[in-house]
Amino acid sequence: MTDSELRADIHSIEPIPDADRDSTGPQQMWIWAGANIAPVNWALGALGIILKLGLMETIAVIVLGNIVGCAIFATFTVMGHKTGVNQMVLSRSAFGVRGAYLPSILMFLMTLGWIGVNTYFPVKVSMGILGQFGVPDTWFIEIVVITLVMAVQVLIGIYGFYAIRTFEKYTVPPTIAIMVLMSVLAWTRPGVVNWSLTTSLPPGAHLAMLTLLMTAIGVGWGISWVTWASDYSRFVPKSVPSKSVFWYS
Repeated sequence: MTDSELRADIHSIEPIPDADRDSTGPQQMWIWAGANIAPVNWALGALGIILKLGLMETIAVIVLGNIVGCAIFATFTVMGHKTGVNQMVLSRSAFGVRGAYLPSILMFLMTLGWIGVNTYFPVKVSMGILGQFGVPDTWFIEIVVITLVMAVQVLIGIYGFYAIRTFEKYTVPPTIAIMVLMSVLAWTRPGVVNWSLTTSLPPGAHLAMLTLLMTAIGVGWGISWVTWASDYSRFVPKSVPSKSVFWYS
């Protein structure tokens, strides 16, 4: 890791000068892979089963929905690449300066929500791991773990883009390996997965639950990142084709 890799982002909401646009397509991939590869996805993936849908149709809806949602999201990343401006500022072109106040407030609330999600699941996983080593699950230990997780998030947020891309570059590959291994171990255990599970819902309720799953976890999952889509692609040089930014994102 070089000093140029990890430095404070001083650009704030200003357009990124061409001289500072040094990101690459793979770096964009690591950033957004890191945002979507997490233990929370196991819980989200089980939502279809909780809604009493069949296993295969749940997988199909989530996969197809994410393809559509992520394609919409990736289109927004191209906006940042072409303009060098983040998504909050770009919203002014659609809503005006004052009209963009409401989207900005919603972005703030969504950010708080993601902080909560990204804190809750790592803390629960950490407590489970600590429990395997005999560490008791007490409120004090949980507060310590929460504080550590929050501190890491705050520090990375303070440094901004450069810290985020460096953090994801080094943490996403082992995270993928761990999640694949844990998934395989879980799926291959007898009685854990009913591969032939089908829905027991009547036609009307079945369609309603499919629609809910598609909008909440399918298309909705990718779209939920749109409000930050340009925040990182604006660091990609204009010499990089926009289609590369789209596909890497």
